[in-house]
Amino acid sequence: MGLFGELAGLMTGAAVGMIMIPVTVLQFIAFAYFIIVVDRRNDASKSRGDTQVGIKLALHAIGTLGVIIASAGITVILAWALSGGEGGKDMVKSGLAMVLGSAGFVWLTRMALQQTNNEAFAQSERFSLGALVIGSGMVSMFTLIALLFMLFFEAKWKQGPAQLLAAAAVYGTLFWFSLKSMLARQAGAAASYQG
Repeated sequence: MGLFGELAGLMTGAAVGMIMIPVTVLQFIAFAYFIIVVDRRNDASKSRGDTQVGIKLALHAIGTLGVIIASAGITVILAWALSGGEGGKDMVKSGLAMVLGSAGFVWLTRMALQQTNNEAFAQSERFSLGALVIGSGMVSMFTLIALLFMLFFEAKWKQGPAQLLAAAAVYGTLFWFSLKSMLARQAGAAASYQG
């Protein structure tokens, strides 16, 4: 294929990713907003008086995207360590750039959410946590299956299996903590309905 073919493939993959990520975020906002609008028609809806749904959904979507990108950066660093430094120091630098850049946005969105009515009306946060649970659960399950497939067929311990193990570990951990947070938030919402 040659260097030109590999670069063209990387650029195509990056372009698709740059298009798909914002589209997915916009789909999340539109779907969640639609569900909340339908829910608000119910007289007993807890979100009936929420006047900040749009801004909270946008902030949660950006925060969720930041968590996903930070997880990808951690995966790159962990894969580098598990593969014995395969890929050189540039792997660590790229992973750190992803973690630090996205962590800044996560922090900013958390600060901005404190200025909203997010504590009183947490439905948008539960949607965001649900998206993290679904996405990280799928990624961790598929990477674990791919890792086992490679190990069963005697793949050498190089960058491929190390990347899969790193991704399964990072996204499995993200799945666990997102699920715990969502369940805790859901329990709080159920208690406020009964109280």
